[in-house]
Amino acid sequence: VGMLIPIQTSVNSRLSQYTKSSFYASTISFGVGTVCLIILNLIINPQMLTPTFLTHQDINYHWFIGGLLGVCFLTGNLLLLPRL
Repeated sequence: VGMLIPIQTSVNSRLSQYTKSSFYASTISFGVGTVCLIILNLIINPQMLTPTFLTHQDINYHWFIGGLLGVCFLTGNLLLLPRL
């Protein structure tokens, strides 16, 4: 997985050049990733997306911090790679 990070950054950098916006490229990347993860969860853990399961979850700051760090990481890579 570690060797995929530079590949992801390179692919997303090309997407950023194509869209002319690092933020739009990040949105596309996270959107596609979200759809893929939803499909994987429907296949592997279908019970985790039911209303019953979701109502019994406690939402805490870890959910949001992880997503925020991912956005910062991906967008930072897109903004910094062309400068390197």
